[in-house]
Amino acid sequence: MYSYKDIKRVHLEITSLCNAACPLCSRNFFGGQVNPQLPLTELSLRDIKKIFPPDFVEQLQLIYMCGNYGDPMVAKDALEVFEYFRSCNQKIRLGIHTNGSGRTPEWWKRLAKTVDYCCFGIDGLENTNHIYRRGTNWEKIMQAATAFIEAGGYAMWQFIVFRHNENQIEEAEELSRKLGFKEFLVRKTYRFLTPSVGIKIKDSPVVDRKGNLEYLLEEPANAQFRNSAVVQIEKGMSEPKDFVNHLNETEISCKVSR
Repeated sequence: MYSYKDIKRVHLEITSLCNAACPLCSRNFFGGQVNPQLPLTELSLRDIKKIFPPDFVEQLQLIYMCGNYGDPMVAKDALEVFEYFRSCNQKIRLGIHTNGSGRTPEWWKRLAKTVDYCCFGIDGLENTNHIYRRGTNWEKIMQAATAFIEAGGYAMWQFIVFRHNENQIEEAEELSRKLGFKEFLVRKTYRFLTPSVGIKIKDSPVVDRKGNLEYLLEEPANAQFRNSAVVQIEKGMSEPKDFVNHLNETEISCKVSR
């Protein structure tokens, strides 16, 4: 079992709120209505100070915010929380993952002085990024990234590949270099696998708030941009029972139970 003193790295889910509606995100139904079972809330700076007292922060090597259900940028006190962590521990590594479509340039400049890195989720160029990152604004993203980078921030561009943007990877990487991003990361999504039954799908519907179909998200045509784990599952499992058997027979090594 983990003990309190052994904890060195923390992923902080500071909010379930988000300004985007990515179709394959579990916080909503195919880019439409927000999942009604998801409480929409966030942790305040006051909450954080109770959960993370200074002596605990001092023992940590890393804290990063990468929302499973929300974008940390949206949390009201996100910046102040990072500044609190930095005040408690000058050596700690701090990071944030975000779509970048929000806040003022001044906010991003302050963030650059506080965190060690910011990973921007930008899945395409101006004419395609919004197809998956629904609800985001290209101009705001560029303003945010520019302000962060010009203030000395270490920025990474994370690009999730779909059929509609796979032909833009090289152009996006070139743009990232011109803007001053330090890293360009290509991501091969596993979300064309339906987790409940383990069946591979080639496309996924995208709907509006009323549930009306708007378009389809398709997996990359180029096999090199498909998730290798999903490809292996597709080869060996043609029916839901195959996936169930796979789960039942796979040995699990749980770190927490040790």
